[in-house]
Amino acid sequence: MFKTNQLYNKHQVCAQLRISLSLLNKLIRSNVIPYIKIGRAVRFKGDVLNEYIDQNSA
Repeated sequence: MFKTNQLYNKHQVCAQLRISLSLLNKLIRSNVIPYIKIGRAVRFKGDVLNEYIDQNSA
């Protein structure tokens, strides 16, 4: 699980979710996982990622 008050980069999210970078990019483009842009950097909130895991776990 992700810490709720922390921001994560793409590589950290891929490692934790065990998905490829290309799949994460597809999820971003299709607005499945909300993200934050800080300049050119893409970041993800821990609480949003935890919600995504809860909604998509079997």
